[in-house]
Amino acid sequence: MDDIVLDTNVLMHASDPRERLCPLARALVRSIKDSETKICVDEGFNLNPAQNRSLIGQEYSTHLKHGSYAAAFILALSNGKRIRVVSRNVQRKTKKMILQRVRKPRDRTFLYVTVNSTENVLVSHDFEDFTQDKREGLRRDLLIHIVTAQEALPRFQAFPE
Repeated sequence: MDDIVLDTNVLMHASDPRERLCPLARALVRSIKDSETKICVDEGFNLNPAQNRSLIGQEYSTHLKHGSYAAAFILALSNGKRIRVVSRNVQRKTKKMILQRVRKPRDRTFLYVTVNSTENVLVSHDFEDFTQDKREGLRRDLLIHIVTAQEALPRFQAFPE
């Protein structure tokens, strides 16, 4: 995979051993780290919160505790120049579809970035805001894939010979 968008909840799950989805989220984080895949964020991303203007970056810095598994992952990818900055600007028709389906502005930002990413894949464990019906509709109408860590993992595993 060339790139991927990671919802904050997946990274939080990777950092919380009490979380049921922790092993899958950690496996995905390890797979990304061991690959050449870049993670996508919106414009203005900076690890320094005082300089950050990215909405995704702000969410990461707000919810990922300093020194946590996920924060260390973001730092490692940033140091390895594996964070891709992607525009939040989308076509009017696309924006209208997202605005009609998703109520939270932060969730919309993740979708805008996903639309503008190369692979059009968002990994999210949020089934409240991204219900299965919404996931299927967004895949059908915008050609973006909202998947869980478990669903994303096979994209990183080599195919048997």
